[in-house]
Amino acid sequence: MVIDLRGRRYRLTPTALRRILVLVLLGALASFGGVAWKTFRIHQEIRALEAALEAQRRANRAIEEALGRASTPEAIESRARAVLGLVKPGEELVEVAIPVSPGDPYRVPRR
Repeated sequence: MVIDLRGRRYRLTPTALRRILVLVLLGALASFGGVAWKTFRIHQEIRALEAALEAQRRANRAIEEALGRASTPEAIESRARAVLGLVKPGEELVEVAIPVSPGDPYRVPRR
């Protein structure tokens, strides 16, 4: 095969054509390989974000269920009794006193 460039004639041998073809294919592969690698990394990141999103959705559902259970009148009353020490009208609160020795450094003096 003969190529004419700027008035000069060049003869391409089959070996030269193969080398040119290999170089062109390597260039295309390098270009495509970079794009393929970036695409692969983006897909990995998407999968990781989807997994994190699903874990957060599960955590949100658990919080919503706990909030639903804590909002019932029975749960509110139980919490008010345990934490605040509240009693209903007509009920009596009985606290058990723990005896301490007179020499106990944590003993609260009477007024």
